[in-house]
Amino acid sequence: MDIRQMQRKQKEADELKFGRYKDYAPQLRNVMKRRDKIKVALLVETGVMIKTLGWCEIWKEAQKIDQQAVKASFAHCIALILAWGNIYSVVISSERLQGHINFLMALKPTFSKGNREDPKHQAELFATVLAFLDDKHFDKNEVQGLLHQYIAFGILSLRLTPEEIEKNYLEQTTKNIEAILK
Repeated sequence: MDIRQMQRKQKEADELKFGRYKDYAPQLRNVMKRRDKIKVALLVETGVMIKTLGWCEIWKEAQKIDQQAVKASFAHCIALILAWGNIYSVVISSERLQGHINFLMALKPTFSKGNREDPKHQAELFATVLAFLDDKHFDKNEVQGLLHQYIAFGILSLRLTPEEIEKNYLEQTTKNIEAILK
């Protein structure tokens, strides 16, 4: 196989794997090499639509949720989880990411009620996720830490609109991702 055939094959593979982001393929491949187990390179576009490489099922999962506001919050939660992974160079495996999704799904019933600053509401949220301790995705301190992060971001109470979340947090996420892609 000559060099041109190899390049064509690589290009086809890139189109398949990276879709519309195929022009970034060399950088994305480097990101993946550098961060061995990271299965995702997050690209945040306008509004609440989230594109991930090889993780379309996250958005499909969010689509199953009926309430528009909850759907937006769920999508933003995932965006923020992945963004934290990139910002702090945390290795995110597919199992860990699935754990986060399960965690958020467990919190879904409490998304739209309560005051995030109310200790009772926090306790209720915390109690909701204790069942997930058995699946070994999280230990108790980790769950509490995640819960506080979500509460601090104002996502669980839905007090922030998707636009506010995007303005305050996703703008920074996008910059971080762009920096990685450079």
